This record gives sequence, structure tokens and C-alpha cells, in this order.
Amino acid sequence: MDPFQKGITITIATAPSQPTSPIAALKAMFMEFPYGPDAPLFEQPDGKALSYAYFVKSIWDALSSAGYDPSLYAGHSFHCGAALEAAATGYLDYKIQLLSCWCSDAYKLYIENDLTQILYLSSLLHMAHTQVTPFEPLVLCGYMAMA
Repeated sequence: MDPFQKGITITIATAPSQPTSPIAALKAMFMEFPYGPDAPLFEQPDGKALSYAYFVKSIWDALSSAGYDPSLYAGHSFHCGAALEAAATGYLDYKIQLLSCWCSDAYKLYIENDLTQILYLSSLLHMAHTQVTPFEPLVLCGYMAMA
């Protein structure tokens, strides 16, 4: 996000042999549409730099044309999707925050937890203390149940 419109640096890695490589896509785009060094990376049809509002409107138009309800999507959907993919790949929390420039823990709201993983972690709690007698919290020692 560039709220002061001063320009931003976007850091991405290349994956030359992968069809999803953003660097390969950018190189192909620059070959097809050569731009000057001061030109915006993406432009609107009127030649202005791509604005957030225009981007979201274009996404909504495409979703609507494809038969989807555009009100279910927003510009942040891409940001959330990146966090979800990173979590599914196994990225640690701090790396998800670093990758997506999250300043808070809000990204955790979008990460779906795998039920199998939750059950596995829960089972580990049962093995944390191998006591012969069941654990009884101190506050309940000598407590008489009321009938």
C-alpha cells in the first residue's frame, strides 16, 4: 500500500523453472509492453497508475461476469489469501507477518486450522505428564461435592 503515493519497493524472489514465477511474468510483460524506468508497473486504461479503487472495481466486475457475488470479496482478499497459502506451506507465524507486511496478528483470523492437526496437538497434552494417578488441581484437594 502506498498511501502517500511516493512509490514503494516490492521484494519478490524468482523461480525460473516454475510457471508461477512473478519475475518471468514481469519479464514477458516488459518484452511485450516496454515501459520507461519511471512508468508505473500497472496502469489503468487512462494511463494513470493503477489505483486501489480501480483494482477492486475490476476484480468485482470480473467476479460478477463469472457469476460470483462480488460483495464477498475485497482487495484484502489477496492479502489474506497469501497468508493462508503461507500457513498451508508451513511458514512460521513471524515469517507470514514478514512476507505479507502484517503489523498485527490479524492474519491469524484468516488461517484455517486443520482438524487433524488440532486433534494431534490435543493428544500430545495427554502425554505431557505420565502420572500414575490422575491429576487433581490443588484447589480441588479435599473439596466435597455438593449434592
